[in-house]
Amino acid sequence: MTAQRKWLSLPILTALLLLGAAIALNQHGWMTPATSDREPSCETQEAGGQRFRGGNSPACSTQEAPPSPKSFVTVLVRTEQGTPLGGLSVAWDSVVVGQKLASGQGVTDRAGCLEVPLFGQYPLAFRSKDKAWLLPAEPQTPQQAKPIELVARNSVSFKLSIVGAADEPFVGEVAVSAIGESGAGARYYRQLLFKGDAPVEVEQAPVGHDLKVFARCSLIGYDAQEFVVSKEQVVRGELIILRLVRSERPAFGVVAVDFSKWSGSPSAISVYAVGGFGGGETGFADEISEHKIWTSRPVPAGTYFVRIDGRPNWESAPFELAPGQTYTVVPDDYVPASMNVRVLDETGKPLAGAIVTRDTKRYVRYRIDSRVAQATDHGGGISAISAADGCARIHGLRPGIHEFQIEAYGYEPHFVTLVLPAGETTDGGDVYLKKAIGRIKVVLKNRKDHQKSFFLGVMQVRGSDVRTVFKMTESEWVFDALPLREYCVGISVGKGGKAGSQNVTLTVANPDQVVEIDVGDLVEGYPEEK
Repeated sequence: MTAQRKWLSLPILTALLLLGAAIALNQHGWMTPATSDREPSCETQEAGGQRFRGGNSPACSTQEAPPSPKSFVTVLVRTEQGTPLGGLSVAWDSVVVGQKLASGQGVTDRAGCLEVPLFGQYPLAFRSKDKAWLLPAEPQTPQQAKPIELVARNSVSFKLSIVGAADEPFVGEVAVSAIGESGAGARYYRQLLFKGDAPVEVEQAPVGHDLKVFARCSLIGYDAQEFVVSKEQVVRGELIILRLVRSERPAFGVVAVDFSKWSGSPSAISVYAVGGFGGGETGFADEISEHKIWTSRPVPAGTYFVRIDGRPNWESAPFELAPGQTYTVVPDDYVPASMNVRVLDETGKPLAGAIVTRDTKRYVRYRIDSRVAQATDHGGGISAISAADGCARIHGLRPGIHEFQIEAYGYEPHFVTLVLPAGETTDGGDVYLKKAIGRIKVVLKNRKDHQKSFFLGVMQVRGSDVRTVFKMTESEWVFDALPLREYCVGISVGKGGKAGSQNVTLTVANPDQVVEIDVGDLVEGYPEEK
């Protein structure tokens, strides 16, 4: 990487990595929209002041009349006290023949009744258009000659704001649910999206219930947090402000390596977090003191192992570093173990350039605009790259049980667990990698004329980048041949500007995902310039 790219990448990737929180669309769990954004809908006036909407069909797109209902069902709406609720505006959705979505709305009469057209015995989902009342979330299946009875509950809508300890604006997804509900149709659940610019309205919360608010935190320095909002705090139209508690900074310790009794010749010393995203420290032979002691800078308390590159290579067993502790590692003269594997594709053809590493729970990172793995980023202390014949060998391992990850660009990773005896080379055999079928299409929405280019990356969630585009000038970009797992798509404008991100999971059932990111409010400039 050139000096210029390093200068550009540090603030950009830092912002992208730290904003790897899942940003999801605002949705109401029990409310099904009448049409999708991709398909047109048409609307006609029905008798009795009711409106029917039938979409997703050629008939609709040509403005033809919707199909005639086969029958009608009576809907009876009552309060929790059993009183008929007249004058309530009710909307409904129904799946009809051909997978078309029919919707309608009407107003209950004085007896709390409403006639709803049926296009078959398909479930109906109801919702109140009056924010003062909440209808059951569960769809109702019509039964012959029997009315559908709905119990309406009093509800209240209010505004919710979430901020950090220093009033930092919150950006992320929040789930709101009612506590202590019981009975069919009583469940209340909403998912809300906070964009950091304004409070969000919580609609139709049931009166008389405490509410649980869960914030999937995306603020730097904060963990996900849960709040309980008492029913006394919930007042119609009022604003409730919830303040996040900053995560306590983990206590730090120091790792020391005592070389006074070791006959080997070290060149580099590394401290690695076990199964983590790094968090260690690296030093070199010229940093060893005259007393043959090397000391790391402070690292967070946790589980680590020490790797020494030299003659011979050496590594410690995992150890726990406690807060405020200086843990001293004394290299011993164990007899190292080795392993080898041969990496092949599904057809049996050798794969060159596959990376074999001890599993550190990290995704393989590839160099910008190439398919070459960056071994220095994910070795966990030890890694090897397969040769033209597909063979790779790792040596200098401490005897014991090890799990290895084998991965190549465009292939699903493979994991192998081996028991390595001292002084021996264990053959891991042939490893066959399957083609990766994951695909993420990134679409930029609300792009402005002055936004000439972007920094775009597909990253491990709360971890390092996997693939990065440093100068994206298009409004769409496709990352293909991705392994099936969870990613964070992060984007920023040039000069280290404000960043945005969204999480996405690729699965066997959904290997192809489209991620739309609103870049309209992203601006250039470093934080200190704003």
